[in-house]
Amino acid sequence: MTPPRSRTPEVVVLGSPGALTSLGPKLSRLGIPLLRVQAIEQVPVARPPSLPPPRPGCRNLLLVTSSAAVDLYLRTAPRALARWKALGEVWAAGPATAKRLREAGLPGARVPPVPGAGALVRAVGPVRGAWVVRPRSDLAGPQLARALRRRGASVADLVVYRTVRAPRAGRHGAPKRGQVWILTSPSALSGWRRAVGERTFRDLGRRARLVALGATTARAARGHGLRGVAVPDEISGQSLPALLVTLLADARQGGPTAGGKPGGAAPGASSPMAPDPRAPRARR
Repeated sequence: MTPPRSRTPEVVVLGSPGALTSLGPKLSRLGIPLLRVQAIEQVPVARPPSLPPPRPGCRNLLLVTSSAAVDLYLRTAPRALARWKALGEVWAAGPATAKRLREAGLPGARVPPVPGAGALVRAVGPVRGAWVVRPRSDLAGPQLARALRRRGASVADLVVYRTVRAPRAGRHGAPKRGQVWILTSPSALSGWRRAVGERTFRDLGRRARLVALGATTARAARGHGLRGVAVPDEISGQSLPALLVTLLADARQGGPTAGGKPGGAAPGASSPMAPDPRAPRARR
């Protein structure tokens, strides 16, 4: 079922400016207005480390888990990238990151079947004796590097950019601006919650259908107290637009859904809000 055309924003993308850039034209062809809410922005670290080159005599892996790592870091090292292109394996966490890598001169990036850092670690296979370079944000954490080291890899875990709250993150805070909200990352969700306050955040959980890009973001949403969050099978192709059409049609009919399927608890229907997982804890 295709929803009738409307001029009111019905789908909201919550994230950084480069998130889901290809989604707007797809929804426009279906007559679905889209609003982008910039909850976060990325800035380079003051003194970024040099990109380590591949090592001779071993498997070399460059793992890129975000488009920001390409735009803010890898593009600044064209000579090192050329060496990786010639001597290493380049992996991207999802199609959007792979596209950025192609634009930066690395057209052969491999992508796991399911987006996300965890799927990426599984997709690369055995890494004992391998040399792995992973540029990341300050919020991504060292868990991926630790998992690879436990499997026998040598890892350069490089913090190359910081994720900060956008100056006007709460500008489009009212959930009524969209019937379906797409949560693109845990940091976007935390940043927006801090920007708009608890009342607006609770309204989002009660009124909007929620879609998370990947299992990590879905877990973060549950950590914030949001329930019934749908996760698309894939981000590229037509899986995500098809899920959005289903949720919008259901929202107009007033029927509940769970994970995009009719007949369950409404996506976004929330239990009492859990504390912000990224908020500082009060001292006792």
